[in-house]
This record gives sequence, structure tokens and C-alpha cells, in this order.
Amino acid sequence: MVDPQGGHLGRDEWGRLTGYFFDAAQQLLVPSGVDIGHHGPGFHDDAPLEEVVSDIDRACRAYLAAGVTTICDAQVTRRELTGYREALRRGLLTVRVTVMPISSQQAELESLGIAGRLGDERLAIGPMKFYADGALTGGTACFSQPYGPNGEFAGSLYWSSEEAYRSAIGRAHAAGWQIGVHAQGDRAIERVLDAYEAALRAHPRADARHRIEHCGGPRPDQVRRMADLGIVAIGQPRYFWDAGDDWLRTLDERAHRLQPYRDFADAGVPCVISTDAPVASYRPLDTLFSAVTRRTSAGAIVGADHMLGLEEALRAYTIEAARSFFVDDIVGSLEVGKLADLVVFDGDLLATAVDDLPDLGVAMTVVGGEIAYAEAASREV
Repeated sequence: MVDPQGGHLGRDEWGRLTGYFFDAAQQLLVPSGVDIGHHGPGFHDDAPLEEVVSDIDRACRAYLAAGVTTICDAQVTRRELTGYREALRRGLLTVRVTVMPISSQQAELESLGIAGRLGDERLAIGPMKFYADGALTGGTACFSQPYGPNGEFAGSLYWSSEEAYRSAIGRAHAAGWQIGVHAQGDRAIERVLDAYEAALRAHPRADARHRIEHCGGPRPDQVRRMADLGIVAIGQPRYFWDAGDDWLRTLDERAHRLQPYRDFADAGVPCVISTDAPVASYRPLDTLFSAVTRRTSAGAIVGADHMLGLEEALRAYTIEAARSFFVDDIVGSLEVGKLADLVVFDGDLLATAVDDLPDLGVAMTVVGGEIAYAEAASREV
């Protein structure tokens, strides 16, 4: 079998297939309701609409109980957007949702004249989502130097043609889109920064707020470029708990520079923390705990120099997160004129010992000034 663009089939040292399907190659194995080709991982299954709407309803209930009022869904096709619209129609979309359409739909969106945020405070289209490389777990993140226990991981890029990639990013930027690109390794991040720089040079735009999703292993010089270009770094600290021990084995000292929050702050790069749910825990308290401890499940610390203080983490998770997709005028902080979204915990968040943060309960979640979840009512049910 020939490797598809944006993915590859696992093979042993004799070239025999091992049964592993990486990145875009997953679509050769898993039935998909939407074929996105080499544009990203194909997890858009062919579930019927009723199942999708039911999943959205169930997820909204879980998010509200955990203290989540707003999400940014970072890979959406017509399948998911149709589900969101139907859930909204039925009154089941109880958290605010901004969707990021995957770049495989770029031509269709261009033909319709859609170019950037569209919708309202409950459901909206936000940044366009691109991919550069794969994942840190599995060895498909693309670094300039191989990694792995035996240096066996070279990583992979979703776009085989750098020219085509830069052209697609440039078209989206010129049309007015905000862009978010998944990039983990420094080689992939370099490709993204080159594309962003070319796009901004060709069509200057103040405050574009283009993003790098995950932004796993940027070099110091790349962090400075991000600051110069006004790029926003979107990190997911819960991965330190979930995958940090594996990263320490595969990346050695480079692991301590993953998601370098302190470098971002020192360089003036806007830094956001988020969950990457459902791949990692959707609970905000788990995310905050991991941002301030950078602790692995085995108790190791990954990059102690880049720990955030709790108030820094709260800001990165609220107002900076809202700013990262242009909703900071309505959510992200409690201010006159903004929507009244808030969470009440059953203890003093700032006075709670760090190790006890994940155990705090959510007493109430308020969306738009209305109680969307109350612990007491939940117990009665």
C-alpha cells in the first residue's frame, strides 16, 4: 500500500505493515462521514444526526456541571455544524460554541463568501483550522531533530507541498479569516510562521490574532518571531499529566521546553490554556492544576521554569482565551456590558492548596445571567 498524503502506514524494519495507521492514513481504516483528505485527522464518523445531537446534549450537560460556559470546537465539518444547529433549534445547545471549520472546506466557504466570524453569541463560525504536523504521542510531531527512545521518530507533515500550504494560508488570510494551525514540533512551527509572515507581508492586517494550536516545542527564536507577528499560542497543560512521562522518555531535555509559558510571557506572546477535550479532560480545574504544577501522572515535573501562577493560569483560561477568538468583548471577564457567564465553586479557588484544586466542586454555573447548572438541583434529580 502507498502512504497517502498527510499520513503513513506503520512498517517494521523489513518494510512489512505493522497495522498502525498514522495521521491522515486513519481514514483508510475508520469509516468517515466526511472525507477531509490530507487536511487533518479524519475522526468525522458517519453517525446519524440524532446521535450527533444526543452527543452534543450530553456534552453540554457535562461541561456545565464542570464549570464550562464557552467552547471553541477546533475541527468542524458540515456534519458537526449541522448537529450544532439542530441542537440549538431544540434548545439543547446550552454552552456557547465557536466552531473552527477545517481547511478542507476552504474552497466551498470561499464560494459562499464566508470569511471569518459569522453567527451570534450562542453559535458562531470562528477561525479556520489548518494542520501542519501530527502528534507528540505516536511520534508524528515534526521536529528538526529526530526524537524517540532510539531517535526513530522523524514526524510527518500533513501537506507535502510547502508552496501549496503557504498559498492556502495566504488565501485564507487575504479573504479575512482568522487562522488557527495545529503545530507541535519546531520544524512544523517554522513552516507555519513562514506562511503567516508571507501572508501578513502580502496583505497587512492589524490584530489578525492568528493562532498556533498546541505550539508544543517552539525554539526561542521562534517565540520571538511569534511576538513580532502577533501570533497567539494555544496550550493544553493537561497533557503534562497524561503524556508527560512519555515525553520525558522520547524527547529528553527537549521535553522541558514543551509549551514554554514563561518564554511566551517574557516575549509578549499572548498565551492561552485550554483542554483539547475530548482527547484530554474537559474539567477546568484539571487544566488549572496542570498549568501551575506541570506534573506528570508519575509525579515528575516537566519544565518547572514554565509553571504559571494560579492567577496567571486563570487569566490564560478566561479573558486571554476569549480574546484568542475575538469574543473578549462579550465573555471572558465580569464587566458591565458583557454577558453574565460565571462559575461558583464550593470553596475559595485562590485559597485552595494546589494539590486540592481538582477536588473543588462546582456549586453553580451561570450562562447569560441564568442558572444553567446547580449542584443542589443536580443531587435532587
